[in-house]
Amino acid sequence: MDAIEVHIGFGANVGQPVVQFSQALDEILRRGLLLHPIQKSALYRSAPWGPVADQPYFLNAVVRGKTVLPPYDLLA
Repeated sequence: MDAIEVHIGFGANVGQPVVQFSQALDEILRRGLLLHPIQKSALYRSAPWGPVADQPYFLNAVVRGKTVLPPYDLLA
């Protein structure tokens, strides 16, 4: 199967989100889910959304990369 481009979103609002993003990407690469990251977005802050408004702001980011996995296997 040829590699396809994917975008994976990350978001966190507890603990140390910047450290967690780095650890999550390292684990994704360690497991071979992405062949290599092509590009990482900047971190951006967003207000909580939904029924629980009394919580910290979120830090969000996206990683663009390539994978040979089908979509459902990548999600699993």
